[in-house]
Amino acid sequence: MTRRIRGQWITSSQLRELRIPTGDNGTGLSGDPLGRCVGGGDFVFDPFDAYRSSLVTNPNILVAGVIGVGKSTAVKMLIRRGLSAGRRAVIVDPKGEYGELARSADGEVLFLEARGRYWFNPFAGSDDEDVQLLATVLGTLRGSLLNEDEHFLLEHEWALLTEQQRTRPLWHVAAAFASALSEGHGSPRRSLALGLRRLVDGDVAGILDGEGSPVSLRSALTVFDVSSLWLSPAFPAIAVATAAVARRLVEDVHTPGYLVLDEAWALVSAPGVAHWLHGSLKLARARGVAHILVVHRWSDVFASAPEGSVQRAHTTSMLRDCESVILLRQMPGDLELLDEVLALHENEYAALSRLPVGGALVRYGSGRSLVRFLPDDQDRRVIDTNAAMLVT
Repeated sequence: MTRRIRGQWITSSQLRELRIPTGDNGTGLSGDPLGRCVGGGDFVFDPFDAYRSSLVTNPNILVAGVIGVGKSTAVKMLIRRGLSAGRRAVIVDPKGEYGELARSADGEVLFLEARGRYWFNPFAGSDDEDVQLLATVLGTLRGSLLNEDEHFLLEHEWALLTEQQRTRPLWHVAAAFASALSEGHGSPRRSLALGLRRLVDGDVAGILDGEGSPVSLRSALTVFDVSSLWLSPAFPAIAVATAAVARRLVEDVHTPGYLVLDEAWALVSAPGVAHWLHGSLKLARARGVAHILVVHRWSDVFASAPEGSVQRAHTTSMLRDCESVILLRQMPGDLELLDEVLALHENEYAALSRLPVGGALVRYGSGRSLVRFLPDDQDRRVIDTNAAMLVT
């Protein structure tokens, strides 16, 4: 079937006002295009190629837009092209949207749920990294950061783990604190014991700890389907642990890879998670990991981070560390918050509320392109055609 491209949807004067040349030829990178620049030729983009070409200084990507304008389609197109180039990808999928992509690439889809079939051990880094991750998970579960006494006790107990116990560290640390469940209210040991019990014998047991061996992942594409937890208050805690495993999987190969965090606003709104994630983004270049953060409502991102708060500062700084930004249509009410993070030019500000479905303003370092994404036949097999950015 022949595709007919719609007529021009922006004028030459508007392109100039957006600081985009009328004959925009995109990034100048080679490869399978994602679509066409409104003012010129094919639009090709890969964060690692862009980094090697000095278009950007880090490989992280932020994808933002309202529901139904093609965020997941853009991400799937990016990942499919990366897989074709021999890269690896891990996706934390809160709504079960990436299974078809995994199946098309002979990848794996792991459905994570309490007392489910799979469990994984996210604690396989240095002691400092592991304790910080566990502190983040426990703090996120209860809705407040660990205090100094709790962090010290957790650090101390972790250091006592034997090599054999480190194959199932969460269970052994929980056992060490179990006797504190009978201590009085306000005891830091009891507080830790309560959180650890939830992870090994409570409402989210069987995900970060379990009988037998943890799941072993070897596919080029792995999707962690956490949709069973999407509406649970425990979702951010499990998602950040999943992200830690995902990052390690990408790092374990000799080629760079992608870590996709869909509905990322649900992570950064939780205490401590924005700080952990910010640190992960800072190490993107050294570890060869391109974080792809997907958000739709900026008001959701900042809902629990009041102006002037430390959490808001962490969140804002983290989002600014995504030097490549794919901006699809935005709600007018969210543009002010978007401007706070990205320092929009006044003409970018105006354009974002009138982008058509499938259209995006793509920022890559100092570069700008207005793009019409055009899925090819292989893309169409892995995207929801009701939300696909097709041009007829």
